[in-house]
Amino acid sequence: MEHDLTSRIISALLFGISVGYLGYHNHMTWSLRGKEAFLAHQSGRFEKYMSNPSLSMCAMFVIFTIGMIGLYELATLGVSRVLEAIDSGKQTN
Repeated sequence: MEHDLTSRIISALLFGISVGYLGYHNHMTWSLRGKEAFLAHQSGRFEKYMSNPSLSMCAMFVIFTIGMIGLYELATLGVSRVLEAIDSGKQTN
């Protein structure tokens, strides 16, 4: 039970760091490109996705969410296996 909680915390931290880095990278990219480029990009994005909402956007959101939960569970499983291997290595010594 202890490994399960520890691996979930480590996985959550890894995902948090990854998402934080992606947000930082996106912020730095657009700050270098400038305000006009950002506004032009957002205007095109609004016209493509927001002005004509469709069911496909909702479906993509659901698929993305399920995929991220799956990745989180796989990362948790991997971290749990690594912690178990480390723990069994300590017990044999």
